[in-house]
Amino acid sequence: MKKHLCLFVAILGLFVFFAAQANAQTANKSADIIVKLGLTPYSSLTSEYESKLYINGDLDNSRSGSSSDNGKIGFLLSVDGEQYINNNFAAGIGLSYLTSRKINNSQTIVSGFNLYALLKGKTNNLNKKDANTPISLYALGNIGLTFPSLSFQDSYIRNTKINVETANQGFYAAIGGGIEIKNFNIELLYQYFLLSGFESVSFTYYGDYYSGYADDTYKYSCLTLNIGYRFSLW
Repeated sequence: MKKHLCLFVAILGLFVFFAAQANAQTANKSADIIVKLGLTPYSSLTSEYESKLYINGDLDNSRSGSSSDNGKIGFLLSVDGEQYINNNFAAGIGLSYLTSRKINNSQTIVSGFNLYALLKGKTNNLNKKDANTPISLYALGNIGLTFPSLSFQDSYIRNTKINVETANQGFYAAIGGGIEIKNFNIELLYQYFLLSGFESVSFTYYGDYYSGYADDTYKYSCLTLNIGYRFSLW
């Protein structure tokens, strides 16, 4: 399923990009690169898990459940390539990087890359008094893949390290909008990530060897405030 999802997003991204480019060549419309730096004041991670713990090779317990918690403040760096189909609509592809942020009340750390296709619609110039400083409102949507890094580390048992690591590609989507003032834009973006992972844990405690694993499903969402600058290619 993951291979099919990767192929679907890749084909969708190429289709959107080349379709926009073909229309733009006919209409002689612009192509832009937008570099954005975002602040994420709010994020939430929900996990559903099924785990097993062994002591000296014998099954000690098996359990399943879910947990949810908010994350610390983080940052988002993104680069979007946009090809305008006409004066009001653009399509393209983008790449973003989610910097490491810690989830409250746990030692989970979330980071990763996102690759996506995008669609954008914007209004005509709202600044009728000064044509040299165009102002527009816009809405956009992203859909693609996320390549996350979820890591966990703790030392609450007699300074013995517990290391858990999981990183599988998953589904990524975002929706938002903003205001564009000449080449600058301010944007509010809601992002959603759906992925699965595998965790493993091992440590020694009072001479006994503990080992275990957990299959997880993660749902991560965040609200990001972006500030960007647009570079026109043609």
